[in-house]
Amino acid sequence: MYLPGGTHRIFSATLQAVMRSEDFVVRYGGEEFLLVMPGRDLRTAEAVLDRIRTELSLALSGGGTPTFTARFGLTDGPSYQPLAQILARADAALLRAKQHGRNRVVASPAPVTVTNDCASAGTARLVVRSLHPTARV
Repeated sequence: MYLPGGTHRIFSATLQAVMRSEDFVVRYGGEEFLLVMPGRDLRTAEAVLDRIRTELSLALSGGGTPTFTARFGLTDGPSYQPLAQILARADAALLRAKQHGRNRVVASPAPVTVTNDCASAGTARLVVRSLHPTARV
């Protein structure tokens, strides 16, 4: 992924400032990242992603770097659920986010099942777009 003009540092610093030490980020394709937030419920994970969007906007508003927006497809799932199913829901949510415009979070909750397992992992896919960077003077 190419983010010009120091935006890699801004993006990385924003994620480090907002996410917990037990959360992790993995590059998941060209302009996509997989954010895993173990133990967070969907509502809390959505608030974290909104904070990331806000912090990115603030960090980029000072000028000197091109702007970009972030779209998030968010889902959750119990620890025993196959990762492929969790990622498919995150993909569907991300597609809906793309269809509804830039700079947004769309959640797709896991289907409700009765279980004794209370552990969950919030999974979020983040798309960072830098296709139309705007120079600031």
